[in-house]
Amino acid sequence: MGAPEANASEVDAIGAGNADARFDAVVRELLQRMPDPVARRIRSLLQPKRRWIWLPAGLLLIAGGLLGFLPVLGFWMAPVGCVVLACDVPPLKRYMAPALEWGLRKWDAWRSRGRPPERVGNE
Repeated sequence: MGAPEANASEVDAIGAGNADARFDAVVRELLQRMPDPVARRIRSLLQPKRRWIWLPAGLLLIAGGLLGFLPVLGFWMAPVGCVVLACDVPPLKRYMAPALEWGLRKWDAWRSRGRPPERVGNE
């Protein structure tokens, strides 16, 4: 996870290739879109020396997501827990990479709604 930042064309270029590389590229894309303080914190947690944190954190997030109807907890915790677990459980990467790519596309579409089209040149 300490590799250089990926851009959207890198994510598309990897396509259906290696699940690990595809997952890592999508996670780098997500980190690129986050505010710097949040991204720095997540990058530090994704270092291999902190691997012992991933499994318990992922399981706790999924459990919290299942109890999302309670105050303080939320249903958003389950998919985040799956992403955290995918960092440690390679077979999950194959399923999480396309799900994250779908989420990025939906996020982009949602953010672009209501914006006027970009103009080219002086019109």
